[in-house]
Amino acid sequence: MTTLVLTTAFARAAPVMGAFLFARYLHSHGEQVVFAALDDSPSGFGDEIAASGVPTHSFSLGGWLGMRKRGAVQAYVDAHGIDVVMSDGLRPDIVASGLRGITRVSNVRGLLREHYALDYPIGVAQAATWAQARALKKLDGVFAISPEIAEHLTDLGVSSDSIRVVDNFIDVEAVAGAGHGGPELGPGVHIGLFGALIRRKRIDIALRGFAGLLSGAGHVVATLHLAGDGPMRSQLAKLAGELGISERVVFHGFLAQPLPLMAKMDIVLLTSDREGVPRSLMEALALGRTCVSSAFPGIASVIRDGETGYVFKPGDPVALASALANVVGGARIPRDRLTAYMMERHDVGACALEMWRQIRDIAQVR
Repeated sequence: MTTLVLTTAFARAAPVMGAFLFARYLHSHGEQVVFAALDDSPSGFGDEIAASGVPTHSFSLGGWLGMRKRGAVQAYVDAHGIDVVMSDGLRPDIVASGLRGITRVSNVRGLLREHYALDYPIGVAQAATWAQARALKKLDGVFAISPEIAEHLTDLGVSSDSIRVVDNFIDVEAVAGAGHGGPELGPGVHIGLFGALIRRKRIDIALRGFAGLLSGAGHVVATLHLAGDGPMRSQLAKLAGELGISERVVFHGFLAQPLPLMAKMDIVLLTSDREGVPRSLMEALALGRTCVSSAFPGIASVIRDGETGYVFKPGDPVALASALANVVGGARIPRDRLTAYMMERHDVGACALEMWRQIRDIAQVR
């Protein structure tokens, strides 16, 4: 079979990286695959794609207005003997739902209703959720990366018969190998948050929880590292000043290669109200870092409280400060336990293989 893995753009974002990892897995195992994007990439990772040898194609549609030219995807499918299209994202799912003569599957990485509500005005969020759910109902199969996402899709009207749950995955060995050569950070406890500085990441909670740790943990010496950029940077810097912690917070900005810094962290933090199964925490666990995360739906797929990390009530900086103090006080998770857990549960070698097996089953039934 020849598979087209279809994403929005070749941008360095977690969903795109996951789609690329699946395409790379198929290519490395001798399967015919093309990694394709609807739009040209604004800030891609072309060198990494080129090094993988995975064939690529850009349809150059150019955003929502370009959707009028989406017939180009059907023409490409017909001309290149594509058997399966695996889409990932709102517009890719809509495009895939209109394709004919092939097997169409999607990989859904988050709770659609909640995800869009955090990023867009309510009317836009509702329209996006409705449009994607409508597209997913037309596909031959839908993969969810957690049971919570599967249940959410069922609530949106997607048939439970078409939904398959396969854990989100990373290349554990590659992540561990990339976590070398980080900067020297000096003494004290280093806490890192890796993600865009946007509203739904709730980095204000990270700052307030960190301030609570500093004020209540017996004069602990600690630094909070924020690796990412976004529209809230100036607002968050102002909040750090108001909390009196500016000298203990480092804004690193966007890092094309964040893993060396992540490997230097004592704790990796996530404070989002909603996520799917976050790639940043999976990478941190593969590096043997102790993680503290807000307890949003789906986090149990990767963080088992007290066993593979710690969780706290979303939006509660006091609970976060308490969880951080617990880890600083000596409750770090052994590194070997974390890397072994990731290799067993979330490595590409196991999860992508299972996903590919199920895609073949769907294609045969169709």
